[in-house]
Amino acid sequence: MTSREDYFRTNREHLPKRHVQFIQGLLAKGVNPSYTITEKPETIAWESLPASVDPCTFMKPERGHRKRKQVENMIQLARCCLDDSANKRPTGWRPVIVDFCAGSGHLAFPLAYLFPNAQVYLVERNSTAIAKAHERKTLLGLSNISIYHGSLETFTERFDLGLGVHACGFLTDIIHAKALEHGAAYVLCPCCVGKLRLNTLAPITYPRSSMLQRLVSKNDYLDLASLADYGGWDFESPEAIDRRACKSFIEFDRNKCAEENGYETFLLRVDPPEATPKNDLIVGFKKSLGSLVVKHTTPLRTTLSTIAS
Repeated sequence: MTSREDYFRTNREHLPKRHVQFIQGLLAKGVNPSYTITEKPETIAWESLPASVDPCTFMKPERGHRKRKQVENMIQLARCCLDDSANKRPTGWRPVIVDFCAGSGHLAFPLAYLFPNAQVYLVERNSTAIAKAHERKTLLGLSNISIYHGSLETFTERFDLGLGVHACGFLTDIIHAKALEHGAAYVLCPCCVGKLRLNTLAPITYPRSSMLQRLVSKNDYLDLASLADYGGWDFESPEAIDRRACKSFIEFDRNKCAEENGYETFLLRVDPPEATPKNDLIVGFKKSLGSLVVKHTTPLRTTLSTIAS
């Protein structure tokens, strides 16, 4: 067992020496990402639902079963954000949930079906995916889902909960910023982060949080994001463990930005992690407007063992 700082003094071939020293410096200054372990997501009885709700209807079985697990994680966390909040809202409150970068609705339609008292928006810019979403809506006859064909930047409706599964690069940051603007809860499963520097669509500042802005230059932060851009099915090699650790700092920064805006936040992993190679989850809600059962937290991993706090 070794300290985080000692670990990142090690010069690994897949982490350039300059970045090893840079990360070690962040840890020494109190930037310590850790993962929350919470209750296992409930298994959805997919076979009892209409076929158009089930992701397995639209893809090969192996991929479909992984997508089911991703959806179960998102819905469990959505419920945590909404159930406690409902007790503090006016009688008759109807939450507005937005699934951003939603594709044809593998998350949005289960949400609409399982949360009949919510208004769900499916936001997607791809015309083919939108056409399939309209087909699914017609088959299901759901009245509590609206389909928005356009970019997430142009979506302006008020909402209570923003969701996004594998919104690429800075698109996750745009969703995140929209949630903070509305004071809405968020549950996000971010995708690649290596191309954050290519954002020309929205005025997102990197690092996101004031804390990291004081400690990290924009160029160093974007270099760290490039190292963190790792999404293979390898979870256990030294490179996989270390580059995934780099991504933890990016997700820490996103959550820290929310905390600076009065949020309570959590960093988790999809359960089981093998459901997707991009398996980080970030969750945030205004303090007192959400609830998450925390069993314990785990610090970053090394190639040898869990790093001591």
